[in-house]
Amino acid sequence: MTDAQPRYRPYMLAEPLVPALLALGYPADTVWDAALRISWAPEVGEDLVTYAAAAAAGTAGPGHPSTMRPLPGGFTVARLMIGYGFEPTGAFLMAQALVTHTDEALAVLDRLLTEGRYVIGPDGTYSHMLVPEAVAAEPAAIAGETSGSPGFCMGCGAPLGPGDAFCAGCGRPAGS
Repeated sequence: MTDAQPRYRPYMLAEPLVPALLALGYPADTVWDAALRISWAPEVGEDLVTYAAAAAAGTAGPGHPSTMRPLPGGFTVARLMIGYGFEPTGAFLMAQALVTHTDEALAVLDRLLTEGRYVIGPDGTYSHMLVPEAVAAEPAAIAGETSGSPGFCMGCGAPLGPGDAFCAGCGRPAGS
């Protein structure tokens, strides 16, 4: 191995992420940047590739096992998709940020709770999106800071209210 080869290692780690991101609709003009960032958290990259394969098979969604890996702050990709309205690629990028830049990512998610965000629609117009009231009402549960309700169903990712024994979305017992 030459001294020059280690410099290319990040591209080797990012290479399988590019087709996965593209398959999920990530813009081609910035896909390498996103793939390199996700490669900093290899476990998140593995989940992204698995999720993209499931999407190709028509079985992906917030309840897919690849979205359930525990992340710092008690988050999962499923919680980011359902609770915060992230598209899958955005949720995986935020998952990477939670792993590699935890404090900054938690601050961004906290700000989204209070201020919401602007989303560009298919027609190019912007709309202000607020985090759903169920998420905003229980931010501690969302972040895994309470011992009561887990905040989201671990089966399908739907929000759980305080004291919910079962998920209204899939019927799974809360906390399991």
